[in-house]
Amino acid sequence: MPIQQITPEDVVQQCAVCSATNRIPLHKIMAGALAGVQADDRVMPMPACRCGAVEFLIRSMGNERALVGPGTSTHLHRLLVDHLHDVVAQRDVPPQGTSAATKLQGGAPVAALVSPAELARWFPAGLTMPESLVAPTHPRKESPS
Repeated sequence: MPIQQITPEDVVQQCAVCSATNRIPLHKIMAGALAGVQADDRVMPMPACRCGAVEFLIRSMGNERALVGPGTSTHLHRLLVDHLHDVVAQRDVPPQGTSAATKLQGGAPVAALVSPAELARWFPAGLTMPESLVAPTHPRKESPS
């Protein structure tokens, strides 16, 4: 489910299963997901699409953003995911705690915060994926049983 746009109020995301466009209010997105008894602060479980599909966005670690070609759809999507995580983690951090946007539980570093200058460079018209980089998705066909 690629992110198409981030606004001050919501995220616009296209479902990879049914191709529906979903507007997800930012207040419904949380940083951190449980896997058994382990929590991963980088993971953002997104609310389910009407078709039932669920996506988990994962914030970049260390220098992962630098490993993809600048300006590619992968690079821009990572910037959007990382920025979304920055916003959500900064909102949800306890006053006395360390921001989940800069460290995971146990102190492991994540990629640096996405700077306003970097966002302005790659998204001069706002936090929207360029139409030329948005791959068309088609609803998946059920596989025969």
